[in-house]
Amino acid sequence: DRAQVCQQYSLEPRDLQKIDTDIIINVPIIDVRQNRFICFSFRRLRSLVQVDRSIFFVPSAEKILRGSSGIKDTIHWERIARAYQRNVRYAYELYNKRFITDQLNNIDLMPFELRVTEINLETVAHQLELKTTELLNEFRQIREQAYARITLGSLRELAL
Repeated sequence: DRAQVCQQYSLEPRDLQKIDTDIIINVPIIDVRQNRFICFSFRRLRSLVQVDRSIFFVPSAEKILRGSSGIKDTIHWERIARAYQRNVRYAYELYNKRFITDQLNNIDLMPFELRVTEINLETVAHQLELKTTELLNEFRQIREQAYARITLGSLRELAL
């Protein structure tokens, strides 16, 4: 519920507008609201970073399936939801690995919002690396299938 989120995190309804962008369209947004928060809206990673906390948003299955988002089946939605959850989990693990230890040892001087901003950007980079690997594997598979269909006879036909 938007009203509850706004009340709980001291936000205005318009603050959530950039988070509510279409999940199909891949238009990255980083919006800095001075002294309030930093808004991240990337494909499969939506968050607001405040001075002392970070709020990650995962779209609702009901909203997606009944809306006009272009998603026609639950399998597609589940894949999207898993991608969101995987990115949030990656950001959480990266934050804990990198900054909790430093904070306990009193060697981390970077403000919280900058730490989380760095983590968000690294999460997006990681997401792009995974997608690149997936596409390269898919390309290799298609290429191998195409090469497997090439025969000496088909090459002779092309030569004539």
